[in-house]
Amino acid sequence: MPRNPFLNSVLDINQEDLQANEHAQLGVQANETFVLHADEGGALGLGGEQVAFAKKEFGSTRPQMNADLERHADLIKVVQDLEEKVRAGQTGVAQARKDLLRDQGFLDRLGERTAANAEDYDSLVKDVRDGNAKIAALQQQAAEAAWTLEELKAGRIAGVQMEGLDREVVQAMNTQKAKEADLKLAKETGGLFNNADYETNPDLGGDRNLLTRAVASTAVDRLLDTHVLAEEKFGMDEQGNVLGVSVQADGAGVKGDYRGEDGVKRECYLDARYDNAKIQKGLSDLEVVDYITGQVDRHCGNIFVEPASGKVTGIDNDMAFPEKDRSLMAAEREFKGTESLPRIIDRSTADKIMAVRPEDLRETLKGVTKPRTGETLSDAEIDGAVQRLEQLQAAIRDPQSVQRPDWESKPNPDLSAADKSRLAELPPFQVVDQFTPDTYAQAMDYQNLRFKAATGTTLGESNNPTDLGTFNRTSYLGAIEAQKRQITVNAASMGDQFGVRPPDTARAAARNVGEGTYNKVAAERFDTLLNQARQGMRDDPSKIGHSAQAQEVRRLNGDIAALEKKVAEYEKREQKPSLGDRLRGLRGDGTQEELQKKKEAALESLKEKNAALEKVLDKAVEPLVPDIIKAAEHEGNLARNAVMAQEKPEVAESVRDTLKRTQAGKVSHHDAELPGPRQGQGAAARKGGHSAG
Repeated sequence: MPRNPFLNSVLDINQEDLQANEHAQLGVQANETFVLHADEGGALGLGGEQVAFAKKEFGSTRPQMNADLERHADLIKVVQDLEEKVRAGQTGVAQARKDLLRDQGFLDRLGERTAANAEDYDSLVKDVRDGNAKIAALQQQAAEAAWTLEELKAGRIAGVQMEGLDREVVQAMNTQKAKEADLKLAKETGGLFNNADYETNPDLGGDRNLLTRAVASTAVDRLLDTHVLAEEKFGMDEQGNVLGVSVQADGAGVKGDYRGEDGVKRECYLDARYDNAKIQKGLSDLEVVDYITGQVDRHCGNIFVEPASGKVTGIDNDMAFPEKDRSLMAAEREFKGTESLPRIIDRSTADKIMAVRPEDLRETLKGVTKPRTGETLSDAEIDGAVQRLEQLQAAIRDPQSVQRPDWESKPNPDLSAADKSRLAELPPFQVVDQFTPDTYAQAMDYQNLRFKAATGTTLGESNNPTDLGTFNRTSYLGAIEAQKRQITVNAASMGDQFGVRPPDTARAAARNVGEGTYNKVAAERFDTLLNQARQGMRDDPSKIGHSAQAQEVRRLNGDIAALEKKVAEYEKREQKPSLGDRLRGLRGDGTQEELQKKKEAALESLKEKNAALEKVLDKAVEPLVPDIIKAAEHEGNLARNAVMAQEKPEVAESVRDTLKRTQAGKVSHHDAELPGPRQGQGAAARKGGHSAG
């Protein structure tokens, strides 16, 4: 099917638009993270979002990176030695302070010096004095190393400015950090592949095509109409380098660093009503999408929640589409996620899953191509996603067919008779009309029983941070409750380093409402008009301009009708066998089995004919696409300007006048008074525009 140009976008990015993210963490996605801000009047996301995060890829830079490492080897060694001295000093100071507090505590408990305690008292006084001296010396060591490092970064040695040294130092440090992140990338992504060499050789697979994996994840989210993933897209700079762009999500991570009103940064969990029906559904939908994409790195740090609206969004979606079988990865504990199918899903989501044909998913994923290189997911990666979709569809068709996991049937002394009885009450898979306090209780009961079977305690009883961080997750709700408990336990033992983030601090992302409205209306209108055109051609092939295509549609329509009739006859005979069928069945000649085989063969032929018809209709509708795009842009402009009139009353009259003239046919969608998404000025237009890409 022709691509929706309002969804498949590539952002044009200037280097000066990239702002280094002060909170960027070197990780498996990229060696550098940048913040993008839309200029006034522009937008970066399809929802009108005005902030996004850009990541550079590794693959094309590895040879240059290795050459830079060799060229800067001596300088890197000096920098690393200085950094190690700073770290050693800071670590030593922390340990010395602990020792000092311990010795001071002993001394305080001794009280006044007496003849009886003189020896211990004098020894402790000496330890306290030596401890203070040690702290001062370590602080001095760290300060001197830090000062020398800063001087080096500024291009000075012993106070003398060295021409170009500052640039060399920065380049050397960035190259070393990139190499460290690259090695981590190789280790983290090795589990995605069947080829064991990927686990040990970072030169295989470039950046493992992570940018494409992220964009493909968004494509699956759109195909399912679930909208639980951050919008991921490609960007390209002036030199033709490809970047991954992730549009800012609403809310905040369930787990993350948060700086409170007192200015102290702590590791916190986000306070929210996770039993809220909308949050429950959002987390369940995220499990569904992650199951199909094969996401292997979903944790509480990349699950965003906006408490006020209940919106749930998964970010950092590039660790997806593994070649390896998901069940094998689960058995080998090679991923962060749930260990089985989503256990509870919403009926509306189930309907959306069933509406997606395997060939639709395959076509969608094949259509995700990296700009410039045309790189795509491999056949094995796409096959895995299609297989997982089919597994989910089979479970929805027949929930009773879903088998219970092996651990439930194994003897376990930690589970009481009541525990086992409750376990038997909880189905391994169910579709519900709505999420309620009962669905929350079911999810938490099952997670607690799974945790208890492994550790002997429930989540709420556990005081072991390691167990709470490495357990088998049965749902994202369970993962969140474990994360909350882990931070609570850590706060009790380590104090002020951990805390709770208030719900009102996790807000919606900033949006340009007009651009968001334009994108939504135009994209939906394009899909509607395209589907109407395709259906019209299928119903009446005479509407097709190409005679050979029209003839092929008529032929395929006839074949499909005949096959559908044949399948219906087979199903009727299965349900109500004729007298002849019953007599043959009594003779044991396998009539029912033969009917089943014939029906399956007819269904397979029907599938092939429908796929062939879809391809012909795709070709037939292509000449209409430019007009469909114009009509969709026109509808989008009307909607955007209506929103602008509400947002800015001072321009309402001129907008109303423009709308009247447009409706009267006096102004087209190309008119300057109704700018399309690719018109405008500066970076805002570049980053707000959506090209077919």
